[in-house]
Amino acid sequence: MWKKWLSRKLLMTLAGLLTTVFIQYLGLTPEAAKEMVEAIMVILSSYLLGQSAVDIVQVLKEKPSRNRSNMLF
Repeated sequence: MWKKWLSRKLLMTLAGLLTTVFIQYLGLTPEAAKEMVEAIMVILSSYLLGQSAVDIVQVLKEKPSRNRSNMLF
């Protein structure tokens, strides 16, 4: 499970960070740079939340269904 998290979610986060830093060096106006960074943040956040939801569903399917109310705590 940790390998999937590191390989997928961490790399997407690092790619977003590096893209954001690269945008700052393109010489865009501050308004254009801000809009691009906000778009990247929205896209990456949506991707990471979606993948996390998929991972949670997979974990819930793998565990025995004995007391599911305590699984998330």
